[in-house]
Amino acid sequence: MLKYLNYTVILTFVSLSSALTGIGYCMDYIRPDRERPVYFAVICLLICGLCDAFDGRIARRKKDRTLSEIRFGIQLDSLCDIVCFGVLPCCIGYSLGLDKWYHMVIFCFYCICGVTRLCYFNVKEEEELIAVEKSEEKVYTGMPITTISLIFPLFYLLSFVLIGETKVIFDIIYTVVFAICAMLFVVPMKIKKPGFTGVLCMIGAGILEAVIVFILLDFFKK
Repeated sequence: MLKYLNYTVILTFVSLSSALTGIGYCMDYIRPDRERPVYFAVICLLICGLCDAFDGRIARRKKDRTLSEIRFGIQLDSLCDIVCFGVLPCCIGYSLGLDKWYHMVIFCFYCICGVTRLCYFNVKEEEELIAVEKSEEKVYTGMPITTISLIFPLFYLLSFVLIGETKVIFDIIYTVVFAICAMLFVVPMKIKKPGFTGVLCMIGAGILEAVIVFILLDFFKK
């Protein structure tokens, strides 16, 4: 099985490692002797998104990939994505106080929809590999699960504003966002695939979110 490993999967493994690190930070949240570093988990989610923006492009640049290597890469990417953009966001949500039974239901629904979307994507990619005529359609069916790396950090910023009694509002908003994103994963809508400029804009947005998180964190610590 190791014969399928090459430099094209390095960023995928970095993304997975970042997600596991973020989950570890979420576990630190529930320890009374530790400062609650959920923001580090959010940064890990942003790193996962950054890696995902380039792993596919790097893989496609390797011209001598065999069909088995391509299939291996497709499966590996999706398996890692469910940890990075499925499990990690749920852990972050739990660490932010979404720990009631109905939150668990939402988290399960979210991950089920995420896995369903990734399986659908894998099937379509497999069909594309064996198709005689390659499709030139530059769209996604349903919202890519990787967009979560930008959506949830954005809503995480609300936690710095909605504190005290207004935290109830934050909990409701964050829970609703989870449910809506889950449904968007599997809704058969068409979303245009971003070009290189679009990818750079998303990377810039992610960096901006990370900077704002650190600025707000430093401000509220004072």
